[in-house]
Amino acid sequence: MLWSRRLVLLFAGTLLAGPGCGFEPLYGGGERNPTVAELNRVEIGRISDRVGQELRNNLIDRMSTDPTGAPALYYLSAEISQSRSALAIQFDDSITRYNLAMIANIVLSDLATGQVIYQNDVRATGSYNVVGSDYATLVSEQDAEKRAAREISDEIVTLISVFFSRRSDADR
Repeated sequence: MLWSRRLVLLFAGTLLAGPGCGFEPLYGGGERNPTVAELNRVEIGRISDRVGQELRNNLIDRMSTDPTGAPALYYLSAEISQSRSALAIQFDDSITRYNLAMIANIVLSDLATGQVIYQNDVRATGSYNVVGSDYATLVSEQDAEKRAAREISDEIVTLISVFFSRRSDADR
């Protein structure tokens, strides 16, 4: 009985590991992967204000991994909007916690033609506490903005990677 279970598991593992499963890793193969190569060809535009700079730096860190500096083929622009809403309101009407909602509207364009090839909105939500110290509250708010910008940058890289991957699959 034990041998038959092992044989079934071995057979199932062989079927799943075969080339016919259709699964391909999004970033597999490093620089030789067409998706990674396309990400390296994206120029990331300037984004206004401090949070925009944080988002841009995160995107550069994640997308620009080619040390040769190949010329850009695409241009990524983003506009960020933020809103804050009171989350924890005490009996004396003081607010002790805020939710921060951040939305980035991204547009990926072909540099040669200027044509928009991909567009999307990316959202992230963070929260922070309001404490007795103004400085501690400010640092907490800035940390929530940084975390939301990091989350948005991760989502942008994933969305654009999937776009490039589907586009290269369609070209095959």
